[in-house]
Amino acid sequence: MRFVCSHILSQTDIAALEQGYESRVVDAAAVEIQRQFDEMLAKPETREPCKILATLVGMNVISMKIAVLRESLGAGVQALFHDKLGIFTDEDGEHVVFKGSMNETWQGLSNDGNLESVDVFVPWGSERERQRVVEHIAYFESLWSDHFPSVKVLEFPEALKVHMLKATENVNLHDLLEAVNRKLGAEKRQANGLVSRRTLYAHQEDALEAWERNGRQGILKHATGSGKTHIGLCAMRESLERGDVPVVVVPSIELLNQWHSKIHVALADLAPALLLCGAGHSQWRKESLLRAWTRQRNVGSIRSRIILTTLQTASSPEFLSTISKGKHIFLLVDEVHRAGSISFSNLLTLDTGARLGLSATPRRAGDPEGTERLLHYFKGILPSKFELADGIRLGVLTPYFYFVHPVELSAEEQEQWEAITSEIRKMAAIASSGARSLISNKDRVNERLKLLAIQRARIAKKAASKVKAAVSVISSEYRAGDRWLVYCEDTEQLGEVTAELRRLGLPATEYHSMMDGDRKATLTRFEDIGGIIVSIRCLDEGVDIPVATHALIMASSRNPREFIQRRGRVLRSAPGKGVSHIHDLLVMPPESDEDEALYSSLLHAEIARAIEFGVTAENTSGITEISLRLARLGLDTNELAGVGYEDDE
Repeated sequence: MRFVCSHILSQTDIAALEQGYESRVVDAAAVEIQRQFDEMLAKPETREPCKILATLVGMNVISMKIAVLRESLGAGVQALFHDKLGIFTDEDGEHVVFKGSMNETWQGLSNDGNLESVDVFVPWGSERERQRVVEHIAYFESLWSDHFPSVKVLEFPEALKVHMLKATENVNLHDLLEAVNRKLGAEKRQANGLVSRRTLYAHQEDALEAWERNGRQGILKHATGSGKTHIGLCAMRESLERGDVPVVVVPSIELLNQWHSKIHVALADLAPALLLCGAGHSQWRKESLLRAWTRQRNVGSIRSRIILTTLQTASSPEFLSTISKGKHIFLLVDEVHRAGSISFSNLLTLDTGARLGLSATPRRAGDPEGTERLLHYFKGILPSKFELADGIRLGVLTPYFYFVHPVELSAEEQEQWEAITSEIRKMAAIASSGARSLISNKDRVNERLKLLAIQRARIAKKAASKVKAAVSVISSEYRAGDRWLVYCEDTEQLGEVTAELRRLGLPATEYHSMMDGDRKATLTRFEDIGGIIVSIRCLDEGVDIPVATHALIMASSRNPREFIQRRGRVLRSAPGKGVSHIHDLLVMPPESDEDEALYSSLLHAEIARAIEFGVTAENTSGITEISLRLARLGLDTNELAGVGYEDDE
């Protein structure tokens, strides 16, 4: 291979060249090229290619010369020989020539780069095309022999060649090429979405190794942004290669669709057959199809199979009685905390081999029994940590600012709150009195207390002042191109907020399970042009919307997992997104009210979220303001943190 390579010369170098001081220019070029070569040799990503280049130069497979323009283009201009021409010749002497503007750079080759073009000429084309081939070959040969006007072609500096050859000491070309091929293969798989152990980050590799040390069982507790799905897909690939049959369990139709897409991309080279169960997919019920799909298989003799199912279906008696059980089943449960509830805990009776649970918050708030069920079945939480700060440090999550907007109940809402609180106190007092008449009605009393608590909580969630406050925050903060997620309590509140925002000319769109439009199209439009999505709970668990820049929380349950997931939705990084913003409407008791005990449960529900959000935010003003207000009420934020209960029943 013969290369004529460009080199940029200063005006002084060009003048020296024109005066006949060629050796001085060659020496200067050698120093600069050697510096660039050494820099590339020091970088892990270019070290092996540099050694290969040097080896091929030493074997005389590659010959290089340096081209510079003979004449200056004016003061201060660094002249550059910038032609792109290539000639391929086969063993029969046939030539193919290309000529064009494209560089072998990201800007030249990427779909997001420059608009470039290349012409190709072959001697078996038209007479004019054959003539072009002859002309281009003659042009290259004139360059190589330094006979082309206006271009000076210098011999490659011998000292530089000797320096390059030092990099080839104790180098085996075959091993070097194998190493580069492996690296390129891994990069290609990652670029194509293929998942394997070689595409893992260090923390993901550590997690997988911890799972294997635990007998291929355990729950992975990683914060949003760690790539839990990526880890699960890698474990799935290796399980398929062992002959296992993966059964992937997810809690919602949105996650079913996400996993469906990711499996097809990440495991495309294995081309596994995929059986969908639940969320409208009922084929698995036909003629024991599920039993056939989950029977043990011989590696290599039968196409690999994967079952992807919703949690509701997977925990049903019909599914559990039909599936083939045994050590060949690899159970992977996404958002595994859901499986700890009484409604879905039947899944935890399934006899399997490998088991992997994924969740940022596997411990169930206020449900120690459900947590224990999970830990017992999955053999504990793996000793692999990935916190929110790790995600921000790695750049997969953005830093964020947290802003608290206190709102108060109206006089009517306060009366309702106090009335229900009074009734709760009476019921609780009666229940704790041990009255014989209540023993047989214990369950009914507990259900009544639960219903009252729900009714009281909804007063705060639907406080009339929240709609006005939300519209005020958005209208003052929204800028064209922003992407806002607004979380409401129900469709009534959602409708009020949407109507008010639209009245102000703001691009608000509803998003919920009963909406008329296409939910997928709504998210696509949101990603493309931005706007405001007003939702209920559809955007909580596992749904990826990395382009979201702002979140406003109007209502949230007492389950800390819900607001942790909502924070994760808006913190995911995306091109052009440097920081995220979270606005929170917190219902606070009137500062003039002296009966702090009356509002203690309200504060527990609201402050737990504020503390969780505030301690990792870039600004501390959010929780500082809350702490001061609580201090005036004689309450301590530490007593209100970390509370909550599961509400997935």
